[in-house]
Amino acid sequence: MMSLKNKRRTFLKTLSATALWPLCQPLLARPGKTQGLKRIAFIYHPDGVVLERFRGQGLSDLGPSLAPFAPYLDQMVFFDELSLGDGLGDGHIEPARMILTGDRLAHSKGSLDVHLAEHFRAPLIHLGISSAKSGGQSISYHPGGAELKADDNPLTAYQRYFSQKEIDPLDPAVVEQIQRDLARLLEITPEAEQLKLTLHQSALNEMLREQSSCQGYDQSLYPFDPKDLYHDQAVPTILSMQNHTLFKAFQCSLSPVATMQFSRHTSPMKMDFDFLREGDASHPWPMESHQASHNNEFIHSEQIRWFHLKMRELLDRLAKTKEGEGSMLDYSLLVFVTEISSGKNHSRSHMPYFTIGGQKAGINTGITIKAEQSSHSRLLATLAQAMGMPPQGGYQNAEPFSEFFSG
Repeated sequence: MMSLKNKRRTFLKTLSATALWPLCQPLLARPGKTQGLKRIAFIYHPDGVVLERFRGQGLSDLGPSLAPFAPYLDQMVFFDELSLGDGLGDGHIEPARMILTGDRLAHSKGSLDVHLAEHFRAPLIHLGISSAKSGGQSISYHPGGAELKADDNPLTAYQRYFSQKEIDPLDPAVVEQIQRDLARLLEITPEAEQLKLTLHQSALNEMLREQSSCQGYDQSLYPFDPKDLYHDQAVPTILSMQNHTLFKAFQCSLSPVATMQFSRHTSPMKMDFDFLREGDASHPWPMESHQASHNNEFIHSEQIRWFHLKMRELLDRLAKTKEGEGSMLDYSLLVFVTEISSGKNHSRSHMPYFTIGGQKAGINTGITIKAEQSSHSRLLATLAQAMGMPPQGGYQNAEPFSEFFSG
């Protein structure tokens, strides 16, 4: 079956010969984009947070763990008193399965990221950082309950998305002819009908942007050796590479859906990076994420801060890349999740979930939504609606947060 992108490209190549407006909408519009949001990425880190060092009561009251995102405060949406499922239970395994599926048994019905990829008939950009170390467990599920595991190797992930990626250049003569035809038609088309022509122009500009930008990136920028794939000291480099791959995949419109899984629940990752060593001498280094979540709040909160500092790399790239009336970040949504709220007691009643982006795509950013201990399945239903997909699976009957949408 011809992909949606190929349909759009074929249409643009033949537009000057046909100019059949009835073909316009089905070939140019992506299905279900009622809110204008073009892409979504789910970003996971393990073992919850230290709530006291995460954020306070006010919108701008960011604790040390969230401080790296202060420049993007006007693009953020927080969910106060959001409960993972019913907020009950112990351990990490069950809630990890629930993050993107909606309820205790819902992993058998598939996860939101997989549902969205199927809805858009697109691949899921599925990247990991030590997510399979010591066994691992994915947060993504096919309908039927099979895990969809992330690719932890930044080299194979890059090759999958870019090594065979060749943009079929648009013939300059065809482009010039299309541009002339569009200009001529704008002159003779009634104002009420000109939106269709504007859609054509936007589609053409997007194709030209893809042609010039969708060439991957220079991997020699990153000193990564495959034999170090599961060595914790390689984690900073691997995360930077996966961030870069995710950004380029979005920029090239390879898919509107991505999941980035950083480690796994009860993480064995020993995050003893140099800047962390300076903070607290009361516990010996190195300290695993899960160990720190139970035994040293300062170290655990600093580990989360470090992760957010690294995710700033992705945010900054999106924010600096022009798109439409703003930047790529204005039309993208990053959703930050974990499997428990407080690492020290396995609570699920104040989940530290938040989103960044979508300011020009129908998202009511810069707010805090009072969830009042409602299930996070409402958030999943909200995100499905934001991407124009009907809720399904374990979040099918959940009520979206209407406050999330502007206008």
